[in-house]
Amino acid sequence: MNYVITFQSSHQAIKAERKFMKAHNTDLIPTPREISSECGFSLKISETELNMILELLQQNSLNYSKIYTITVHEGEKRYEENN
Repeated sequence: MNYVITFQSSHQAIKAERKFMKAHNTDLIPTPREISSECGFSLKISETELNMILELLQQNSLNYSKIYTITVHEGEKRYEENN
């Protein structure tokens, strides 16, 4: 399972990706239009990295907006907001 973490600004998303890309499995992706028009970039991460990335975001004072679970249903990607 994969997740998308959205940010309030592209600057925050790019800064987060640069901090984590070498040590963790993160990808900077265009934010899917289905979930937000707030910021142009998001981080896509694997389930195994989720808790570590959230901890690192907090430690580095990088604020994110929301976290979405990516699922595929009948060949279509769906994004479900995590609470």
